[in-house]
Amino acid sequence: MDRYAFSGIAFSAAKPGMSVGWCADPDAGLPMPDVLLFMDLSPEKAASRGGFGEERYEKPAFQAAVRGVFSDLQNKMNRLKGLEAGWWCNVDAWGTIEEVALRVEAAIQPSLVGTASGKIPLRTLWDGEPLGFE
Repeated sequence: MDRYAFSGIAFSAAKPGMSVGWCADPDAGLPMPDVLLFMDLSPEKAASRGGFGEERYEKPAFQAAVRGVFSDLQNKMNRLKGLEAGWWCNVDAWGTIEEVALRVEAAIQPSLVGTASGKIPLRTLWDGEPLGFE
């Protein structure tokens, strides 16, 4: 499980003067997760949750910039050869904990089956891949 490579890039590259390529370089060659879950929640729904805005990154403009970097990363990763359909899963993160948990379970199921059967190879993060990171 790796919850840091993609979020680290997105939150770092959303800051002024930080390029996606520079933020991605430290993770090049590390093991790639078998599946990526993007917990998708509209800015309006996120803002309606209790305590939103208390954390320094919970500002609408910054969240929009982070979301834009994630979208760019998703597009670049979807073009990468050898990734099966559904590798990047957008999971609707609105609802009860139980509802979201069921969506997560459904999203990871194909990866669990593929990993157990040996059909998902061990890959590395953008090592030598032409993803177009600037």
